[in-house]
Amino acid sequence: MTGKELKTRQCLNCQQALEGQNYCPHCGQKNDGRRITFWQLVTESLSNFLAFDGRFSLTLRRLVLRPGKVPLEYQQGKRMRYMPPVRLYFMCSVIMLFS
Repeated sequence: MTGKELKTRQCLNCQQALEGQNYCPHCGQKNDGRRITFWQLVTESLSNFLAFDGRFSLTLRRLVLRPGKVPLEYQQGKRMRYMPPVRLYFMCSVIMLFS
């Protein structure tokens, strides 16, 4: 977030007392009392949706080498190692658009 941070004396999420810390030691929320603008909401949402990490290459590699295994494991609940399907589709579409 841009601009000077406005730190609060207690966590806005869990009401835990804070002593100028950047994050709440109880729940982990950032200690920032400013109101979020529409532009910040849009950019944060897009950055979360376009997050590119190691799961993209692993998911893509396994989809090419063993196409049936990824959906089967995803359906069985082993989801943390793979990129979510909608995000994977969107990332592949963006890559194809710019290539």
